[in-house]
Amino acid sequence: MLVLRHPKPHFYFVVADTKYLDYTGDRYNVSEIIIHPDFIWTINPFKCQNDVALLKLSGKIDGIGEKVKLIELDKEHIELKQESVISGWGDTTLNSISAFKLKYASVETIDCQEFVDPTLTTESNICIHPNPTGGNPGSTSTGDSGGPLVIEGSTNRQIGIASFTDPTYFKHVDVYVRISCYYDWIDETIKQN
Repeated sequence: MLVLRHPKPHFYFVVADTKYLDYTGDRYNVSEIIIHPDFIWTINPFKCQNDVALLKLSGKIDGIGEKVKLIELDKEHIELKQESVISGWGDTTLNSISAFKLKYASVETIDCQEFVDPTLTTESNICIHPNPTGGNPGSTSTGDSGGPLVIEGSTNRQIGIASFTDPTYFKHVDVYVRISCYYDWIDETIKQN
């Protein structure tokens, strides 16, 4: 799942079984990109809604359950103020350079309507506030779009997909797509394809 600027499958591939951006791991080509039918992305005025897509791979991923773990997708809205984990290879230097090793950070889920311009988000969004525990600050950056927002537990659940950062908020609140709002579409689309 990702934000698409070039919706052509040959631009994309998926790498499994690695935490590094050095082309180790197993590479799988994307054969089809299925964008949510109500996807909207405009610059002026800024609008990003239904920012969900599925990637159909040209082959089956090897080692599922052994080397590659599956994650449960969230079916119901979670309570806010949940400690969660984000991850990605986004820029950590402010120089538009991707991280070489996958980075993780703890964050807290918050109500978008309280912190973000209400014209930018809907009920289908969930927001995060960086640095809930006072440790290392964490937030999404350039290159993290499409990355997961996960609640860890006995079974980890992906509750969000990195979408955008509110450009008007000085405390850097990140906006995610709320998986539970799209669970039925994801499930049906996978069954049909």
